[in-house]
Amino acid sequence: MQLSNPHFRGSSIAQRLYLLLFFLCLLQPLGAATLQEFLGKLNFTAIPLKRQGFNRLLAEAKINGKYRPFLVDSGATFSMVPQEWTYDTVAVSKMTNFVSGALGGSREEVALVTIPKLEFKTCSVENVKATVMALGKSEIHVGSNIPKAAASSGSLGADFMIGHSALLDVGGMNLYIREAPLDEERKEVLQKTLSLSGYQKIPGSRNNALLLVTPTIDGKATRFLIDTGSSFTTIGFRSADALNITSREVVARSRDIKGRTTDSAFGKVSSFDFGNFKTKEQIVCLENLSYLQTLFAGDHIELTGLLGIDILFRYGAIIDYGANAIHLLNAPDAK
Repeated sequence: MQLSNPHFRGSSIAQRLYLLLFFLCLLQPLGAATLQEFLGKLNFTAIPLKRQGFNRLLAEAKINGKYRPFLVDSGATFSMVPQEWTYDTVAVSKMTNFVSGALGGSREEVALVTIPKLEFKTCSVENVKATVMALGKSEIHVGSNIPKAAASSGSLGADFMIGHSALLDVGGMNLYIREAPLDEERKEVLQKTLSLSGYQKIPGSRNNALLLVTPTIDGKATRFLIDTGSSFTTIGFRSADALNITSREVVARSRDIKGRTTDSAFGKVSSFDFGNFKTKEQIVCLENLSYLQTLFAGDHIELTGLLGIDILFRYGAIIDYGANAIHLLNAPDAK
């Protein structure tokens, strides 16, 4: 089906009263109605996701009758497709830009293509723009150095999320999309309903289409990119030194989207807090994240690391592109 979004138009008193009654009926904790039912009343369509491999969230969509896997990657500026999929797309142009996501980044000339139609199980989305990448073979070696190879997949990046006013429910494993942004009344109902249901809103900011948040680690201010394409919350080696994080020996090795190998270590922080939302100790991955500084250098933003899907899963996060925020479930004892 095509996404639909009927709007209330006009400003008559009758219409305003109708809207008020409608919103009052919606305003209740989500224990009484599931998130999917509630968002359905706000004209969101749910795209079911699968959890696979190293905490990866995948959506499946048909292109020309063939199901293709798409990594939901909030840390990627643009949606991507592998080079071998290009016969299912229409070439648009080329651009030179820094493309980030899927464990790495690269500044290069990339082709822009249009996917005529993505057919998810619950809806269809037409004319989806994506970059084409000649992906290196992605691998992750952990502990015993047994390789884990990622299947060839595309990715739905931040451009797709913003363009469809997305809510990404990490804990519930659904991606909610909408044809147009919520109006102010519906935004307020959404925020209040999530608050009544135990979620705490963590304001963020958007830069280069990517969402950033500013938690404190052991009392020190930091800045993280929200990255659902990163299996683990990751801090750069330089930032780890500044935060006095003691690393263990190198226990993992990964290969990024361009086939470059990176050694990883792990460390522990005593607290990883978002304002009044307090967490207990957290294991973090330590890697060379110099490419992140390249991405944000022009804006004079110093990034500490990537807020990965491990913490987002742990606290049932909802990433809210309409509000440039994340909502974390008030469950500080969650494991």
